[in-house]
Amino acid sequence: MRKILSAVFILIFLQTCAAAAQIEYNSSYLARYGVDFSRFKMATFSENGKVGVGLEKVNSLKLRIKGDVWILRIFKFDTYNRILGIKSVLLPVSDIDNIAVDRKGKIAVIISQYGTEFLKVNLQSGKIKILFKHTKGKPGFRAQIFLGYRDGNFIAQGYFYDSKGYWLSNAVAKLNLSHPNSSNFFSKTWNIGKTFKQLGNVKSWWIVSGSEGFIAAQKGEKVNLYHFDNGKITHLDTAKAYGGFAAANHRILYFALRPNGIRQTIIKDTLSGKTWILENSRTPYLYPYLSENGKIAVFALLNLKLARISFFYARQTDNFKVHPLKNLQNVLLGVFRLSGNGKRYSFQNKNGLFIGSLPSREKSSLPPPIY
Repeated sequence: MRKILSAVFILIFLQTCAAAAQIEYNSSYLARYGVDFSRFKMATFSENGKVGVGLEKVNSLKLRIKGDVWILRIFKFDTYNRILGIKSVLLPVSDIDNIAVDRKGKIAVIISQYGTEFLKVNLQSGKIKILFKHTKGKPGFRAQIFLGYRDGNFIAQGYFYDSKGYWLSNAVAKLNLSHPNSSNFFSKTWNIGKTFKQLGNVKSWWIVSGSEGFIAAQKGEKVNLYHFDNGKITHLDTAKAYGGFAAANHRILYFALRPNGIRQTIIKDTLSGKTWILENSRTPYLYPYLSENGKIAVFALLNLKLARISFFYARQTDNFKVHPLKNLQNVLLGVFRLSGNGKRYSFQNKNGLFIGSLPSREKSSLPPPIY
């Protein structure tokens, strides 16, 4: 009888964890792992969401004087969003521009020193390796914010320069991790500067891979949205303005403001030509996220008067009907992150770090509020 009751208890516990779908970790809990929450920010996940990485500014003056200003915090999660452990790695850099993690959560690449240095961190052993560092008198590549992991490779956007440090071309480049500190470390995959020049007055863009991206360029009072894929440029849409976009797997999620004041939330598939209009109202959604397969979308709605934010999601399996993310409605402003598979998210505000899972299915959709 005792075994049966134990089994029932375990089943109820697991069901409760699955139903909750979100766990809050406050500063006291994270301090058990040495994390100073006031200095910590979650940065990104591995594609499957099992590994998350965050960055924390070092508090020790002695370490900061040495140039060790950042700590990399490596999280491991179980199926129920529980923290299994946090590994810490002291980074020998004074600033960090961006970080990306490979699909399996084994390697992280970090851009530091204002785009002039690339580091590799083994997320299992904590070992650090310098992949590239600017050397006076040698040609190289300087990154400009973007860094991602696409199609099995790390890629970055920036510009190539010659041995005198003069600019050569704006480009997207693949990082050849097997050739560190060599002239073969960077391989140009897209002359993005040439594309920008062709389109003129570029306002924003999203890099999907080493040879694909979406670009918004203004012409007169209108803004055109284009798809670039292996040298081919295709016009997708024209709007008064765009409130942001995210893209993956030949798809783009974006917010378009029409001349009549209507705001549309749209997903376009450039391979099939199919378009889904998720919202057609005056609701000003922001902060779009799209899973790596392009089948899960997340976006948000701000209430600036109350300093609150609400999140919504949509899935292709539900024909992209919009649902409220129930655990993140009218919460204090914070930073959201989504794993590549679209299943796990993090949300961090002054109250704590929230780790959750998107619902696997919904019975019905609820109309989103309009503030």
